[in-house]
Amino acid sequence: MSAIRDAAIQYAINRNWKIFPAVAGGAKKSYKAARHSGGANWGMTNDPDVIRRDYDRWPDANVGIPTGEVNGFFVVEADTPAAHNGVDGIASMRELQRLHGELPDTLMAMSPSGSTHWYFRHPGEGIKIQQSAGKLAAGIDVRGEGGMVIAPPSIRGDSSYVWVNDLPIADAPQWLLDLVTAKPRRTNGANGGGHEEAVVTVDYDAIAAALEVIPNNDVGWEDWNRVAMIVFVASAGTARGFDLFSRWSAKSNKHDADKASEKWEKLRTSPPTDLSVASLYYLADQAYPRWRHITIDDFYAYMPMHNYIFAATGDFWPLASIDASLPPVVVTGDNGEPKKIKPHSWLDRHQPVQQMTWAPGEPELIKDKLVIGESGFKARRGARVYNLYRGWHHQRGEATRAGPWLDLVDKIFGDNRHHALSWLAHRIQRPEEKINHALVIGGGQGIGKDTVLVPISHIVGPGNFRDISPQQIVSPNNAYMKSIVLKINEARDLGEAGRGRFDRFKFYETMKGVIVTPPNTHPVNEKHIKQYDIINVCGVIITTNHKQDGIYLPPDDRRHFVNWCDLTCDDFHETYWNEIYGWYRDGGIEHVAAYLDAYDIADFDAKANPPRTEAWAAIVDSNKPSEDMEIQDAIDRLNKNLDDGGRLKGAFIVDELIQRTELSGRLDTWLEDLRNARAIPHRLEECGYLPIRNPDRADGYWFLNGRRLRMYVSSTLTEREKMAAARGCAARIDDGWRP
Repeated sequence: MSAIRDAAIQYAINRNWKIFPAVAGGAKKSYKAARHSGGANWGMTNDPDVIRRDYDRWPDANVGIPTGEVNGFFVVEADTPAAHNGVDGIASMRELQRLHGELPDTLMAMSPSGSTHWYFRHPGEGIKIQQSAGKLAAGIDVRGEGGMVIAPPSIRGDSSYVWVNDLPIADAPQWLLDLVTAKPRRTNGANGGGHEEAVVTVDYDAIAAALEVIPNNDVGWEDWNRVAMIVFVASAGTARGFDLFSRWSAKSNKHDADKASEKWEKLRTSPPTDLSVASLYYLADQAYPRWRHITIDDFYAYMPMHNYIFAATGDFWPLASIDASLPPVVVTGDNGEPKKIKPHSWLDRHQPVQQMTWAPGEPELIKDKLVIGESGFKARRGARVYNLYRGWHHQRGEATRAGPWLDLVDKIFGDNRHHALSWLAHRIQRPEEKINHALVIGGGQGIGKDTVLVPISHIVGPGNFRDISPQQIVSPNNAYMKSIVLKINEARDLGEAGRGRFDRFKFYETMKGVIVTPPNTHPVNEKHIKQYDIINVCGVIITTNHKQDGIYLPPDDRRHFVNWCDLTCDDFHETYWNEIYGWYRDGGIEHVAAYLDAYDIADFDAKANPPRTEAWAAIVDSNKPSEDMEIQDAIDRLNKNLDDGGRLKGAFIVDELIQRTELSGRLDTWLEDLRNARAIPHRLEECGYLPIRNPDRADGYWFLNGRRLRMYVSSTLTEREKMAAARGCAARIDDGWRP
């Protein structure tokens, strides 16, 4: 990490920036605290000696730089859709420039996810640049007073932050300053007297309709807080307004009713003055441009819950919102005269669905079949199923121009290139078909394991590429199964499962039903939604930095294709990541899409066992317990002793293993420990020996020397040979050997 430390020192010396040691991994937090740093936020300093001491203490730290007047600049960040739930801040920035004018050339950086950072000179003392997330436009954040950024060459995941250029920091255009400068709050006047409040007309129906289309897929606190403030202003802080906000907040698994109520009360004491109902409508426009002109054809009645599916987003609308947002429907009455009925009643009769699912390759409305248990679709005449899957057609470029990405593929996959490309191309060409093995991408930090997958996340489309941690696999909320590619980041052992942790052995067992079929379907649990079944087609990618304790693979594993890259971050020149992300941004992703569309996967069998690589074997060997090797040695010695004595080998009891061989003290103790009684049969099975029942006793045990004992025989013997070996062992013990 010396490059990061050196950069931090240079920022302090050459630019006079105050910096702090940011927590490793990309977190926007400091290892230092103000209370231990003379009151300086994050422990920021531009003293080179202090910086050296900080990085000696935290050598893996990234570089954090406070924004605002303290360092003389502010930063505008535009997010990428792949890393931010489909929100395209880059597109929003292009639209802002189209409306207001081009941004000047200025210092720019890029994050590992491809987000772009524009640095602008602070306008001066007394002017406050307001911190915001998504307020300027969807997917665009502003880092101003009290804010901070992670700066190059900091590392997040397996990639680095990079400078796009080395230009001087420019003045922001006036239109941008107008949008990001905090407005002064209204006061009660110089004499402290009150003022008449304007009469506010609240359109609750419009607020409700806007909130219905604004997504809340577990949004971060800043976005949640912003919606709370906007709804508070739009509804004049009324109880009905709080009900609408609370309903929107409850879309998320993170909803806390007490915190929502507490937030509303705080807004009463300090209401926002720089937001309006227009801010709410802007968010709705970004989510679904037709939200103001929604028709009844945009909805389906979901009969299991008697709610209504909004086809644009897949969200549920309650009955009240349907009737508030849509006009009555004119139908012909029993007497032949026209009459009006409520929209929900019309949907119940004309647009009902009996199920919903997620099924690539099927239309939005699936007719004449239902999802039945683990078997999948079964014909059912008249049935209607709503399909939540949304295919995505990413623009295609020229396959022959995918060279920069293929160069990275070669670096990471080497001789495994063809299998990896076939796996990825299959996800794009045949998303409706399950691949019955996971793609494991291993190697050190900073080699591009995440970067090589950036085009895939764009090509399969928003929502179809999910990025989760190993711990989330056991979460009750498993909406991640609705994915064409499910990427599990940084697999590693987290300790003993028996202590409430999630170890690699439990991870392996849990992943069985995720990686392969059967089951052909998976039950999905989402907050406030009745459990429903989806088609199991997700393709699993596991990334890991750890070969020894990253993932567990037993010798008979047939579910993982393992690739390991031995390169290090030092094998990539300092501008490499800048160049590859710049190429992605300038049309490279489109070229990758064209290349994978045309890639020949005729010889790729998605259901076959994957090839076993050297990396696969290395991980299998690293997971073999030391007891297995010691037990196998003991069995070999026992069989040799039996050969020397002319006795029939191939069967034994554990007491023989302990007392007729020279065991290590550790193994002797392990075998005699009653707490390992259940583990011993599994360890012996790994060594090729299985329990054999005594056919002469109802309980199946061998009664030898007055004790019930379990006997083990070699799995390589025939059934007749196994029984002969067992009876030979029994005779051997009856002849006089005593355990």
